[in-house]
Amino acid sequence: MSLDAMGWVWKHSQARGNARVALLAVADQVRTPACEVRLSYADFQSALNVSRNTVRSAIREAIEL
Repeated sequence: MSLDAMGWVWKHSQARGNARVALLAVADQVRTPACEVRLSYADFQSALNVSRNTVRSAIREAIEL
């Protein structure tokens, strides 16, 4: 499942930079056909290797797109 989700991000997402990496972090956690994923700020910080504020900005940008 996660490969399909990650493939979608690579091919169709208009996100750039940290927003794109945030989407890839979410896609990497997809395990069911329902595509439900729950990540904490700490999970995002670890995946993106950035500060909490950068995570907030990346998520906000990804949502806006």
